[in-house]
Amino acid sequence: MTATWSLRLVIQFRCCANVGAARVRATVSRLRTTWIVAQIDNGLPLQVLKTIGGFTSASGLDMHLAYAKTPNMDDYIGLIIGEEVAR
Repeated sequence: MTATWSLRLVIQFRCCANVGAARVRATVSRLRTTWIVAQIDNGLPLQVLKTIGGFTSASGLDMHLAYAKTPNMDDYIGLIIGEEVAR
């Protein structure tokens, strides 16, 4: 996770926490979700994340995928059509 992304997350959390009468609290569930989304954004294969995250099926990651960065599909076109891709 980059420092910029971490700072953006903290700022967003603080802004949202101060909205309305109720304050958002850091909970184990929120911290786990943040960690899972960071792993998705960093490119960890979903099968690996499913295993280490303790999910029984990949559908358990659906909620977290909604918060992940949208990948740039142009980066994957060569891989999809079978071109030789440097890794």
